[in-house]
Amino acid sequence: MSGNDFARAADHLYRGRLAAADGWCQRGLVAAPEDPAGLNLLGGIAALAGLCAPAVRAFRSALPLAAARDNLQLLAEQEMPPLRSEAGFVLIKSWGYGFCAELAHVLGGLLLAEITGRTPVVQWGRRCLFGDFTGFFEPVSTAAFESLTALANPGLFPAGWNLETLGRDRPPRKLGEGPAALEFLARPETILICDNFIGVADLAPWIPPGHRLHGLDLPACFKALFDTWLRPRPEITAAAASFRAKHLSDGPVLAVHIRGSDKVLEVPDVGEANWSYFALIDAAPSDRRLFLMTDDDALARAFRSRYGARLVMTDSRRTNDATGIHHHAGVNGLALGREVMVDLLLALEAERFIGNGRSNVSALIEALRSAAGRESALVMENQLLQHSCFL
Repeated sequence: MSGNDFARAADHLYRGRLAAADGWCQRGLVAAPEDPAGLNLLGGIAALAGLCAPAVRAFRSALPLAAARDNLQLLAEQEMPPLRSEAGFVLIKSWGYGFCAELAHVLGGLLLAEITGRTPVVQWGRRCLFGDFTGFFEPVSTAAFESLTALANPGLFPAGWNLETLGRDRPPRKLGEGPAALEFLARPETILICDNFIGVADLAPWIPPGHRLHGLDLPACFKALFDTWLRPRPEITAAAASFRAKHLSDGPVLAVHIRGSDKVLEVPDVGEANWSYFALIDAAPSDRRLFLMTDDDALARAFRSRYGARLVMTDSRRTNDATGIHHHAGVNGLALGREVMVDLLLALEAERFIGNGRSNVSALIEALRSAAGRESALVMENQLLQHSCFL
């Protein structure tokens, strides 16, 4: 119920947890978009984040609620923060997790750059498990990391960064640690450093009117950002095209992504959900080629035993234990990330896709396919379409 969501949001706001307050408030407004109490609460969240224009819009929408009138008056009496007068940048660093988790974070940082009118720079650094971003994609802008460190006394946000430490990596942090995504939007500093997860779902409600993405649903936002900013390296697209021509060109393709290994420990319901794949696959026409993507060798063998010659897989690294393949000692991160990229590109072109929304690989594929009008099914909810405080 929206009332319970707003009550939770108010409690989080009282405790200073802006991200959680925003998440519960946005959830409540989905169910009750014109609720005055919810809109007044949204105005308070925006005001505390320094977002004056959204705060005014929310308070005005909450009228004639007395509290909204009072809040609107208080906001009018406040001194407005100065506008940024110089060029601004968003530095998107790695946050140290799986490949598509990194891509989802990059897309969130790119949305932040678009909303704030800044130039994005991606620098994954040593914390990334897969090497440098440019091993997979062309640079997202003409600005280079070195050009940021050459700036004279730039302001940096969050606190604790300086030009000497800008190239270093902080230890990975959990979701909810560090500033909330919306806390970056009104910052006047020259460089915003994103080294903790920035979700498209977190920022999408704050896309301003007039912006090219305003009013789009989340899958459409993901696709617009992906298509605009992420240009895979030609050798990766060539590898995907070559595999498709050799193995997947003789009829319709059903692409399947299933996670085992560490995901079963991370999300306890995954093991049970994996059994539901077979019913979904068996319900599809049996003449479809079955393109399987998995990190788990035991699952690959089980699918091979069940579907035989229908099954096609890329020659990718897989694991026989509960340690994620990207955490195995000695694994080549660049090669592993490129394997994921090839699988992703192939899955985007399949006639149908089945995956698990609690995996970022499946979640990203499903979002991009949904925006393109391609058929997909997930055995669990798409986590990339949820506010981060619910992940």
